[in-house]
Amino acid sequence: MYFYLRGMTDGFIEGCRPWVGWVLSEGVIQRAIAGCYWEDPNDNIYPIVVTYVEVDKYDSCKWFSNLLLRDIGSQNERGWAFISDRQKGLLETVAELAPGVEHRFYLRHMYNNFKGKFKGQELKKILQKAASTYSVNQHLKTMAKIQKIYPKIGAEQTPYEWFG
Repeated sequence: MYFYLRGMTDGFIEGCRPWVGWVLSEGVIQRAIAGCYWEDPNDNIYPIVVTYVEVDKYDSCKWFSNLLLRDIGSQNERGWAFISDRQKGLLETVAELAPGVEHRFYLRHMYNNFKGKFKGQELKKILQKAASTYSVNQHLKTMAKIQKIYPKIGAEQTPYEWFG
């Protein structure tokens, strides 16, 4: 099931930033959302569409993505950037349907995966700093700090390799 209201998508296209986020709730509801800046001092989230799909399934993600892009316009037409967690089906779908599109990941989801492999509050703070910098130079300095604190030992993946 795919649900959208034309007025919501029109409002999104006319007044929101050009990024689209995919969110899963309870593992079954997939929503496309956007960050809105027009007449909203709180920078609230603006819903575009809602659908019920099987998660981490390529066919479901492709079906949803095709409908979404039909309703909001293609990446080439609008210059969208996409933000999601690291769902396998979604990663493949975005790469196929919108090649070359900027695709970012929610830090919260990345950290949940990260902390299962790498522990410690210091590393969490450094990861947050690396993800939230506004300049490439500052990001590279923070990544170098991660590499220095947690050097490569043997064949095990380091936090620098995981995040970089």
